[in-house]
Amino acid sequence: MCFGVIWGAGVHLGVLRILVFVAIYFIVAWLKFYGKKFTHSLKLNVTVLVASVILYFAMRIAMNYIGLATDTLEGELHAWIHINNPVMLALSLSAFNLAVRRNFVSKAVNKLGAVSMLVYIIHRNNLFVKYLQGEYFDYAIMRFGSDALIPAILILAVIFFVGSTLIALAYKATAERYIVDPFSAVIERGADRVILALRAATLRKHVYHRLPRALAPDSD
Repeated sequence: MCFGVIWGAGVHLGVLRILVFVAIYFIVAWLKFYGKKFTHSLKLNVTVLVASVILYFAMRIAMNYIGLATDTLEGELHAWIHINNPVMLALSLSAFNLAVRRNFVSKAVNKLGAVSMLVYIIHRNNLFVKYLQGEYFDYAIMRFGSDALIPAILILAVIFFVGSTLIALAYKATAERYIVDPFSAVIERGADRVILALRAATLRKHVYHRLPRALAPDSD
């Protein structure tokens, strides 16, 4: 159901991408705790991966054909092949589940993995996507022709990846370490106190109701 909700939400204009991104995180968290059969089954993940790849290419072909054949839908079908598409999610999750079956240790991969979400948020913000990225592609095509589009995409991807990674690493070493983490610790301790107080109040209420009426504190 969640797959369908975030997919449908992503198709409509005006939906915040960050909400879709957070929804995907909740789906992954749910699978981590309750979808152990899917995450640990080699046969199931291979089946899902192959089926997802076939469905993905079939959907791309179908969407391109419909968009070219129907003027009213032209340019409106890109969201159907976005990351919030259930097929893309199934493909990504099954590929990840197969990859993590192999145990390996790499400090570089661990460091990059620790900043992956920051890298995504930095390089996919609206300033880059709506303004700089579009201007960059327009300039590349006008200056070098349409044949330069693919090299321009690859160059921009490298620039964004390196720049976003450096910014994310600097953020973790400064703002996160000295501001965000201490502040989060304060919030976490406060939340723990509130939870403990609520649990204690609930326990006292439960014990009070189980006491005989004559032993209740307020009884005469």
